[in-house]
Amino acid sequence: MILSHTTQADLNSFLKEIIYGFHVRNTGRRIATGVKFQILKIETRNDSSRGFATASDRVITLATYNHADKIRGDIQTTLVPNAATLVSLAFWREDRDAIFPSATYLPDYYEEGCADAIEYRFTVVAFADNANFATEVLTIDTRL
Repeated sequence: MILSHTTQADLNSFLKEIIYGFHVRNTGRRIATGVKFQILKIETRNDSSRGFATASDRVITLATYNHADKIRGDIQTTLVPNAATLVSLAFWREDRDAIFPSATYLPDYYEEGCADAIEYRFTVVAFADNANFATEVLTIDTRL
């Protein structure tokens, strides 16, 4: 979780909002240029299921976290050795029924497919211009 706060919905009401993200660090000895971030797969699980179901298996482009607009920054960055960046992964607002990826595009059926989900599993990748990449599976448990 990056941030948990209230946000103004309209002139008279406020909503709880949680923003989730992850760090990407260049552990190599060279500058990583053109580093991009994507969600490869989103899976969900609800109380009545034992396993995860696929909510999306399309590539979804992510961006760095930008405090100014609270979610999306640059979709590409450069990391010198030992440098890290914070990537915006997803967000939740109390007026919605799902955790949404921090992306500009989602399938129309996404919210319906994630209704009643208690756990989300995101398969993400970070990759650079030189074709080096790292993949990780990140889990958000809504019961915590």
